[in-house]
Amino acid sequence: MKYIYQKKISQNLKKNIKKPVIISIPHSGRDYSLKYTKNNILKGNDVRCSEDPFVDILFDKEFLNNFSFFIARFPRSFVDLNRGPYEINHETFSNIPKNFKISETTNNMNGYGVIPSKIGSKKLYGKSLSWKNYNYRMKDYHNLYYDLINQEIKKLKNIYNEIIIIDFHSMPSQTISGPLNYPKFVLGDLFGKSCSHIYKRMIKNYFDNKKTQLSINYPYAGKYFLEQFGKPIHGINAIQFEIRRDLYMNESEYTLKKDKLYNLKVFLSEFLKFVEEFTIKRNYKDIAAE
Repeated sequence: MKYIYQKKISQNLKKNIKKPVIISIPHSGRDYSLKYTKNNILKGNDVRCSEDPFVDILFDKEFLNNFSFFIARFPRSFVDLNRGPYEINHETFSNIPKNFKISETTNNMNGYGVIPSKIGSKKLYGKSLSWKNYNYRMKDYHNLYYDLINQEIKKLKNIYNEIIIIDFHSMPSQTISGPLNYPKFVLGDLFGKSCSHIYKRMIKNYFDNKKTQLSINYPYAGKYFLEQFGKPIHGINAIQFEIRRDLYMNESEYTLKKDKLYNLKVFLSEFLKFVEEFTIKRNYKDIAAE
């Protein structure tokens, strides 16, 4: 597989990739080298609690190589790509410029902003980070990821009237309190704001026909990523797709269930192929209408 691997983001560099589907995997980075952890007081699995483990390997490599994809290799604890640049906790940084207007969302006020200050209920840092550190993480990681996807959107929109972006995540099946009773899969579209109802209905029907659980917008409807990219009125559809972790891994041990992995890979490949074919047909209809 031809990758650009900057120890930051992997993407498909094949020049002839022209499918109307973009795949994003923002939270599965597991490079916990000193570069990304030197300021941390949390170590080991305590840091990994914010990660969406192994989502990047739930897809057959040769199959994935047929699509535009973007995979963050840095950990979510370093930069959370599903938060906006102004979602920071004022206690996390020193010397915040006076003209910097913090977005006071529930997540970042509780320490789960674009640069998290907590993992679960535990503090990630022992002291404040410099503002230079903030600028570095935003420019070289957060902004880079969004810029690369925007470039790909522009390229594909020169070919297609409609495209779809699928932002893949994973969700826990249980907490220390017990099972969560979540469905196997969740489709989030900001309650209809980031994706045409036609695509949502198509995907729901697909899962119903497969007799496979799919919840819509519960317990996750999507956040900043969908807000930025989902513009269905302009033919840019974006969904967040959650996969329940017990389908492929032992959650407490951070190990894969190898006997389950193959079947899930096949299922996800078939799903993506279906979405691709549906989107291409939608574009044929648009062209015919014109």
